[in-house]
Amino acid sequence: MKNNVYNEMPDGMKFSYLTPTMEGGSRYTIVTFHTSGEQGRHYEEEAAEWLECLQKHGYDQSAVILDAGDRPHWRNCTMLKAEVVLWAMLEYRTPILWLDADARVSGPLTIFDEWTGEDIGLNLRRDNGQGVSAWSGATIYFNESMPAIALATRWARFAGLATRGEGPYADAEGDQEILGFLAVRMIRDKRLSMKNIGPSWSWIYDRDHRLHPDKQPVIVQTQASRRRADVRIGGMRCLEDPAR
Repeated sequence: MKNNVYNEMPDGMKFSYLTPTMEGGSRYTIVTFHTSGEQGRHYEEEAAEWLECLQKHGYDQSAVILDAGDRPHWRNCTMLKAEVVLWAMLEYRTPILWLDADARVSGPLTIFDEWTGEDIGLNLRRDNGQGVSAWSGATIYFNESMPAIALATRWARFAGLATRGEGPYADAEGDQEILGFLAVRMIRDKRLSMKNIGPSWSWIYDRDHRLHPDKQPVIVQTQASRRRADVRIGGMRCLEDPAR
């Protein structure tokens, strides 16, 4: 059973009622978390729609969803991602595919189903029009390898320090910035291998058709933090292509 826990969960977290109880499906585990309570219930709705999309494409039995409770501080909440990924790697002993709870899968996850030997997969975005690149932390693949575990361990450590205003990344805007710095350092030291997974696997729903007209989305990031700022927009259900 998937919800038999052998490693202590991150503080204040529990399995979401949304998590399927039976194991199966892909060779990797697909992980996310949502907040709950009065302020966090919208992300609970996002996670339900996230799971609906996975079910449509046959990946729901590989899904694990954690409930972080009521966490009003947005930045500190994003930093929890690192600890959740590390916990999942140690708990399930499989590769981990992290998808933000506002992601919507619109087709087979072939790049991950057919993964070769790289330790991690990230999307390096070059989309601000000024030639500046940034890592996207919305879709991340961690292989079952010692370098990947080492990266996740360092990420969790420094993200935890940052939430307390401590450490070398205390002023980082979010979790993905810390992950990017750590990954680059390990890659330069030849201690980590990475595949740039490209925009189709971390597609921003209202931008990337313009930026990448020759590509098609498979994992669409629906940007709940921006959409939820306007209560008229609300959730975004499982569509073949939410941008069109």
